[in-house]
Amino acid sequence: MNGCGRGFRGSHGMGIGFVGPFLLLFISQKPSHGYELMDELEKFGFKIYIPDQTTVYKVLRSMEEMGLVTSAWDMEGAGPARRVYRVTDKGKEFLDSSVAQIREEEEIYKKFLDTYKKIEKGGER
Repeated sequence: MNGCGRGFRGSHGMGIGFVGPFLLLFISQKPSHGYELMDELEKFGFKIYIPDQTTVYKVLRSMEEMGLVTSAWDMEGAGPARRVYRVTDKGKEFLDSSVAQIREEEEIYKKFLDTYKKIEKGGER
């Protein structure tokens, strides 16, 4: 699938960046609004690298333009209406492709860390 991979830039114009697959993962679990997704990013370990609210909404808008998610206004409940995002079939395919790529990269990083560990133990640098 063109456009998948680190950065997710491909030929899709504005990329969905590193955070896109995480947002798709969260939305796949349950339809969510932006603030819920930001909370999930923080819980997932993005405390240092957590994108600001504007960035998250730009990524969500880009994913919607790519057909990975849909959104609709939720008028129920107290407070202002919120835009709720749902993953599409195309989004699920994109997420599957992202997982495959992450698994490949995981092996590369594991080899890197294993090699570093050997160097570190041997005192060679």
